Amino acid sequence: MRAPLLATAVAFLLIYPAVAQEISASIDFHASVAGSNVLHPGDKKAITIVLSCEVVGWLDNPLPINENTSNILPMLTTAKSVILEPRNSQIEVESESILVGDVPCGRAIPVSVVVSVDKDIYEGKRALYFDITYSKAKMVPVGNNYTINFETGLETSVDVEFEVKKKDYDFDVISITSDLVAGREGVLKVKLENTGEKALEDAIFILNATPPLMVEPKAMSVYAGNLDAGESFEAMFKVYVPEGVFQQSYPAEVVAVFRTSSGMPYKLSKPIGLKIEGAGYFEVEKIGEFLSPAKTLRVEQSVQIPSIPLLQQQSSEQKMSNVVTIPSRGYLALRITNTGDEIRDAFAVLSFDNPLLKSTSTPYLGEVKRGESRDVVFYITSSAPPGSYLGYVVVKYRDEYGDEAFGPKIYVSVNVSPAPALKVSKVETSNLGIGLVGEVKLSFAQSDARNVKLYLLSPDSTVSPVTSSSYVESSGDTATFRVKVSNDAVAGNHLLYLVETFDDDFASDLVSVEEFPIYVAPKLAAFQLVSVRSDLNPDSTGDVVVELKNAGNAEIYNAVVMLEVSPPLSIAGTGTFGGMLGESQPGEYFVGTVKPGDVVTARFRVDVDKDAGEGSYPASIKVKYYDESNYEHTSNSIVVSLEVKPSPPYILYAAICIAAIGFIIAAAFVRKRRKQ
Repeated sequence: MRAPLLATAVAFLLIYPAVAQEISASIDFHASVAGSNVLHPGDKKAITIVLSCEVVGWLDNPLPINENTSNILPMLTTAKSVILEPRNSQIEVESESILVGDVPCGRAIPVSVVVSVDKDIYEGKRALYFDITYSKAKMVPVGNNYTINFETGLETSVDVEFEVKKKDYDFDVISITSDLVAGREGVLKVKLENTGEKALEDAIFILNATPPLMVEPKAMSVYAGNLDAGESFEAMFKVYVPEGVFQQSYPAEVVAVFRTSSGMPYKLSKPIGLKIEGAGYFEVEKIGEFLSPAKTLRVEQSVQIPSIPLLQQQSSEQKMSNVVTIPSRGYLALRITNTGDEIRDAFAVLSFDNPLLKSTSTPYLGEVKRGESRDVVFYITSSAPPGSYLGYVVVKYRDEYGDEAFGPKIYVSVNVSPAPALKVSKVETSNLGIGLVGEVKLSFAQSDARNVKLYLLSPDSTVSPVTSSSYVESSGDTATFRVKVSNDAVAGNHLLYLVETFDDDFASDLVSVEEFPIYVAPKLAAFQLVSVRSDLNPDSTGDVVVELKNAGNAEIYNAVVMLEVSPPLSIAGTGTFGGMLGESQPGEYFVGTVKPGDVVTARFRVDVDKDAGEGSYPASIKVKYYDESNYEHTSNSIVVSLEVKPSPPYILYAAICIAAIGFIIAAAFVRKRRKQ
């Protein structure tokens, strides 16, 4: 390309040897809109600008036009590397700079741009200004020759005229106010304005939303009536936001359906964005909790089976066992703060997905203003083992329009502690042995529980509480229970359960369950028969001497040995009426204090009926005594036999004695006579 141009320049020099100035064209730019130049307030549209340029003169010296210069003329009359840069105005161009390229003079170049019109722009003539940067070629003399150079960084400007007019029918979204929060239904307020030149007659505004947002069908449209030009209207809609959505804006659309001035139906729409907030209306803070695990135990019961003659079944006693779960009753104390608008008739609901935990209360919050807090307590029934569990709180209320609304789920953790409210720290027992009624004294670890009612339970039928309840004001007190141990019990450790109902700083009538072992000793006051001596004859009163040994490991007090006999024997001095009825007649002998290993002797006088035959008769021995806590006990019976011997021949003995006396007297008389 440059070779022909140089050849042309040389030929030009040979023809015009006297010329020695630069040859450069003066270029001017023009711009206009292709099609209609009418824009509307708030428009955002693509338009086509037609850009052209022309030579308006030559610098220093004009270029002669002939057959030798015609080839170089297009180069000198072309604006190269043209760049448009729009200026700031009420009509904005989205691009900061537009590269057009080369623009030959005399040719129109279409340039597409996207413009946005300020919605508050006034009607009338408006101009869009562009700054133009370009380059151009020029001929520069060098000696007797010319060379082609390019002049860069040239600047000029151009404007495009528009006419701004309102649309016949149009509306605009002025403002959007919403309280849309994940997990609940919210109210959307949209302020609309008729921005057209004509009225919107019988206007209805409809909200369309895309998933995941759902518009309440009963509150998705609103009738605005006739809206004159420039008149505004506030429409309210209800939108439900499901849980799990992202905290971002979601697209929606406001549709206006109306009639034109000629009565024809018309429809317009405007896109809007609905922002989902994540904070919600409420903040929740845990201020206290207590929850202990439930206890599951197998309870044994003795059941008396009656005799059934038809089935030839004798009366018997059988043991049955049932599995029983004792649930605990605890609480969760929360501080709920309203971070949104004022609400009324509010109440809180605590729920668990775990069926082992159940909230049994719905505390009432009432009217709560923005920034106010309420402390609430949820009572919880638990059958869950120790651990941490997840629940959620939902606040239900009436909004400013009187409609029922609810806040999002607010998740909270609930800890089931392995320790009960009152933990047994020490167990003391006294006289707790097989066949005895003993005492269990409990001490407790430090705790905030107060006004504690205690109930003692035993899963073993051979160990049963005699006093099953107790009361302590605080953990510093002790609780004492009386426990009966049957003769069928096995010596060793037995597990008891303590059901505790109590109050603390946040709640009352709470329930927890403690378990602790007790040791059941063998029979503490065991009596061993050392000997029984009797001297009994028919139709006489004889002695019965009993020797007993305290073979147990406890000292007993105020002991009384009791002897029971049956006819034909009776205790001397008790009368004969009981013997006539065949009832046992007791005899008592006080032996006082008996230490372990001591042997005591009890003496009784027993009457024997005259008709009693020779032989052995049964009798039973019991010991009634008091333990160190001054509780009375009675030992098991010891069965002995009392022997009745025949009466001695007292008459024969008397005759022999008389005969012997007579013989002695006779012998003495005979001896005296012989001496005489």
